[in-house]
Amino acid sequence: MLDAAGELETDRGLTAVPGLYALGLPFLRHRASAFIHGIGRDAQDLAPLIAAGLRRGIPLAA
Repeated sequence: MLDAAGELETDRGLTAVPGLYALGLPFLRHRASAFIHGIGRDAQDLAPLIAAGLRRGIPLAA
């Protein structure tokens, strides 16, 4: 889903679409989220949530 400004709506990297996650957006989870050195921290936070979804049978969205 997109907000009024056309930006992807997320809740700390989680979207309303099952299996669709976001990285690299400004202030996604941390102040450095939009920078290459900050994406790793966000990915570490999202990885357990992605793994849990896969265990529940939620496929990753393309």
